[in-house]
Amino acid sequence: MGIRRPRGALTALTVLLAPSQVVATRLSHIAIAWSGSEASAKVVANAMPWLAAAERVTILLIDKGEDAARKLVDDLGRSGIRVGVHAVAGDDRGLGAQIVAEAHAVGANALVAGAYRHNALIEWALGGTTRHLLSAADLPLFLAH
Repeated sequence: MGIRRPRGALTALTVLLAPSQVVATRLSHIAIAWSGSEASAKVVANAMPWLAAAERVTILLIDKGEDAARKLVDDLGRSGIRVGVHAVAGDDRGLGAQIVAEAHAVGANALVAGAYRHNALIEWALGGTTRHLLSAADLPLFLAH
């Protein structure tokens, strides 16, 4: 996929959501919840200024081997961003809750993630990773669809 700026104003929209209890701080360690999806690639492309300014960037992989992030590691490296990979098996917490927990486990103070892989109405009605991220996250979230 590579890191490219998405075309068109609507596809380039990334939002930064910060829970009310978060005290303004420098986003020094940013975790990327990487699925390899188009939404993940968009949000990483749009978060590049923050990723470049961070002291640490960690790619979170759940139920994927480290090879799933090899291209992203290379792409970020070409942009001068040093990145680590944190790969773990999935568990029974649900993917959204586990992503937040793993972000905390690596010491991240912000999270970058693709949003609404499925139709937003379906995720709202049936639940989904984005919905769980929004309800469980207690750190700033960069989200894009």
